[in-house]
Amino acid sequence: MIFIPLYSFHSNIKVFQITDYITLKKIEDYTYITSIMDKDFFSNKEIESIYQCTHLLEISDSYRKFIDLPNPISKIDDIFLHASWIQKSFRLFIKFIFGHEISTISSNLQTPYAARILHRKRRNEYEESIIKMELEDLTNIKSNFCKLTVLYNKPSRLQLAATFTFWGILSMTWIEAYITFMTSFEFLLTHKSSYGVKKKLALACACILEDSDSSRNNIYTEFCKLYNFRSDIIHGKSQKNIDENGYEYLSRLSNLLRETWQRVLSDPTMIIMLQKSDTGRKGFIKSIQKNFEPIFIDTLSKK
Repeated sequence: MIFIPLYSFHSNIKVFQITDYITLKKIEDYTYITSIMDKDFFSNKEIESIYQCTHLLEISDSYRKFIDLPNPISKIDDIFLHASWIQKSFRLFIKFIFGHEISTISSNLQTPYAARILHRKRRNEYEESIIKMELEDLTNIKSNFCKLTVLYNKPSRLQLAATFTFWGILSMTWIEAYITFMTSFEFLLTHKSSYGVKKKLALACACILEDSDSSRNNIYTEFCKLYNFRSDIIHGKSQKNIDENGYEYLSRLSNLLRETWQRVLSDPTMIIMLQKSDTGRKGFIKSIQKNFEPIFIDTLSKK
């Protein structure tokens, strides 16, 4: 059995089954976890931080039957963090893994262990808030987790989009997150790497998220502005604007990417179409575009 405490996770729900091998549980007893933390390896501050966690993921040994990926435990918590981020933007993160190492000599011999996850770090978010996860949130996280597990297990541009999104979630700086999120959009929605990537992305995003022409035009304009900001970063333009507005732009881009993932994962047909070749993707975007012709609304705020 493996246990992964969740930092900044808040919910009144005591037990929730994510999959056949993963259960979300409220921590009732911290004794087991703290007792196997080597005092010579973990600091007192790290040990005390465990008491901040109200919930953990409990992963049964049967996970090996379901996850056919390198470093499966690491991938399980990666996908859970990704699935949670898609549902709500909050500061969920992971520091430690606890469990029993099964002996190679006998499955009856198990040694307790605790490990620090070095690459799990927090980026300062644009907004500080505590968000409580309700039953509906956990139900959606469960659905997201199952669908993302399939995507991560199948080489495709959607797999790369998911991977880059996750890297953006973990990024240490807002600039790194911004560039990575925009790259994720390119893997997610573009067809053919040629002139006009910004307009293709903006059009695809608008048509996927909205139905009416006016709403699509708002999304199209917003995306163009966010992409222009990305270009300013890459080419070193408008440094004052970049420094002053970076977290605001990141928040806007992050929300747009989250909404796009929610829409994509909610539609099995869309998942299939976005895994097709460039020709298939282009045809799909064209089919949902219908008669919409975007107009960049430059009269809106320059931000």
